Amino acid sequence: MEREPVVLAMIRDVFVHTDKEGYASNCDAIDAADLRPEAPGIKAPTLVISGTHDLAATPAQGRELAQSIPGARYVDLAASHISNIEQVDAFTKTVLDFLTEQK
Repeated sequence: MEREPVVLAMIRDVFVHTDKEGYASNCDAIDAADLRPEAPGIKAPTLVISGTHDLAATPAQGRELAQSIPGARYVDLAASHISNIEQVDAFTKTVLDFLTEQK
C-alpha cells in the first residue's frame, strides 16, 4: 500500500463504483461454477500463479488446478489475491519467463 498508493486508490475506486449486488452475484456465480472436470482437457501451455496469503483462491486450489492440467506449471508468489500488483516484478518475470521459454 505504501509502495503503490495511486494503484491502490484506483483499485479502491473501482470497488466503490461497482454495483454491490452485481458484484455479490458475480462472486456467487464464480463460487457455484465447478469447472474442475474441464481442466484435464486443456492442451495449451499453462501457468498457474497463486498468492501464498490468498484466502479467496488458495495456494492449495492453485496446486490442485495445476496438477489437473497436463504439463502445467505452478508458481506461488508471496502475495495475497492480486499478485500482479503486490509482487509486480516477480509476477512479470514469472509470466515473461513462461511465455519466452523454449518448448
